[in-house]
Amino acid sequence: MRARRIPLSVFAVLALTVLVSVPTTGEVEEPSPIVAVTGTMLEGIVHNEVLYDEYVEEEVPDDTRGYDTRFGGPQLIELLVEWSGPRLPARQWMTLGYHSISERTEGLDDGAMTTVTTHLLEDETGRWTGQGRVMFDADERFSFYTLTGEGAYEGLYALLHGVPDAERDGPWDSVFEGFIFEGELPSFPLAPTPVTTSGVQVFPPPTQPPAE
Repeated sequence: MRARRIPLSVFAVLALTVLVSVPTTGEVEEPSPIVAVTGTMLEGIVHNEVLYDEYVEEEVPDDTRGYDTRFGGPQLIELLVEWSGPRLPARQWMTLGYHSISERTEGLDDGAMTTVTTHLLEDETGRWTGQGRVMFDADERFSFYTLTGEGAYEGLYALLHGVPDAERDGPWDSVFEGFIFEGELPSFPLAPTPVTTSGVQVFPPPTQPPAE
């Protein structure tokens, strides 16, 4: 039986296919400059629980509706959060202060509470620091947090908010959503100044096309 010869061009195609299909060793995929992130609290610990019973009920004028309650000092909270990505450390330290305003006769359930928070998320490679603001009553809740990365997380920022419908035990959020991204947060622009010149209507869209 005569051996069948295979053209050299076939070997060239096969060799090129192998080279293309084999990944280059040592290549590391660059992380995306912006990623969505979620987090779920697994555990929450209050380290200075005595402050729950130390509050000041401030005197208010007779013409002021409701009363003002401020706790005696910031509370130190330790949270263990499971994040969807590795950039945010699981252990989070948070100081938290309350300011509540409620109906004078009906109690806190008919009032609202504002909360300010300071955050530290830290591991062996770096840390995140930031602040948050929370406003909630018996029915609605709004919260927003800004974090800045340091160390291995230098140059990264995170904007998070609490999921309002999630179950929670305490004034802190138990479920978070947001983004981690590269680049600095823009600074706030100057305060707006009214002008007398005419502008261009952008919303709602004009019903007539602009004149040529």
